[in-house]
Amino acid sequence: MGLTEEQKQIGKVAFGIFGGAKGKLTRTELADALRAMGKAPHLKDLPSGDSFTEDALLSLGEKLEDPGDKANGELQEALRAFDKTATGTIVAKEFAHMSTVLGEPFSKDEVDAFMQFARDGKIDCGDVHKKMTAEKKDE
Repeated sequence: MGLTEEQKQIGKVAFGIFGGAKGKLTRTELADALRAMGKAPHLKDLPSGDSFTEDALLSLGEKLEDPGDKANGELQEALRAFDKTATGTIVAKEFAHMSTVLGEPFSKDEVDAFMQFARDGKIDCGDVHKKMTAEKKDE
């Protein structure tokens, strides 16, 4: 638990981006800012309300554990970061777009592989996790 100096800086920048001129974060923006800091919160685990300050963001970030292999596995945490509604699903179009612009971009084939799990515009994180961990065990 706790925050590195880099996570604190990212939190301050994220607060500026998400909080903007209003100087406060909604609960959803709080979750997005925490994700930017490397945390993986579920909305249900965050305090209620829609008026969070930068200090509240950093304080909550201090209390949340960084995701890791021990607790949930890296893949599960990566998928969870896209699951903004804490329902175990990801909006397929949003995932397809973000996976080609963030970090090391996915190829078209990689995006297509994820899209095979899409049903009614959503990707089931559990199905993806099962498929990918099963393939890893087979190797």
